[in-house]
Amino acid sequence: MAIFGAVAGQAVIWYTGHFYSLYFMTAVLKMSLEQANLYLLFALAIGTPFFLLFGWLSDKIGRKPIIIAGCALSALLINPLFHGLATYGNPALADFRSKTAVVIHANDCTENQSLFGQLFSPQAAKECTRAKSFLTTRAVPYVVKADAASLTIQIGDEAAVPFDEAKLLRALTERGLPGLKAPAEPNGPMVVAVLFGLVFLAKMVYGPLGALLVELFPVRIR
Repeated sequence: MAIFGAVAGQAVIWYTGHFYSLYFMTAVLKMSLEQANLYLLFALAIGTPFFLLFGWLSDKIGRKPIIIAGCALSALLINPLFHGLATYGNPALADFRSKTAVVIHANDCTENQSLFGQLFSPQAAKECTRAKSFLTTRAVPYVVKADAASLTIQIGDEAAVPFDEAKLLRALTERGLPGLKAPAEPNGPMVVAVLFGLVFLAKMVYGPLGALLVELFPVRIR
């Protein structure tokens, strides 16, 4: 009960705020590792005292209310916080993403992306997998519509065309997609503020956790 209740919730919030955020900044927003580490370091330095604050507060009002509140706030705020991180972490990419809609038209794209689907019909899934990987690597959002026998890619209101990496990249670049090696130009203070929000949620859940886990068991078992 302890492991799958309190600890599971804490783990999701903790690793999302401390580790997935770092991956998100480097792999999706194309920041340099030095930039991402520096911003996270600032957020952690500001947020670390809240360990003590929430531990102390849990002595006054109880462990569970703080942990449950932290989990509930995380469920509400993590998605908006990552949208904010995307907006401030790479404004050029965020602007491109807000203006560009990409649609993959292919029947096989929705049916054969699972492991079993690719095992039983690998040829059908292969081109779609390449197309999705191409777009995901460049942080280009897309939707899949199962309305075409062969795979085509549609950008905005343009006509759908067969998947061709070079032509697709050229078309996306013309619409403002930053290159993979283009340096990100983040809004540093806002990135730190968003990261602090993620770190704050983790501290809120983690601060009282040690005492909560100890108090779940009688002295003889401890």
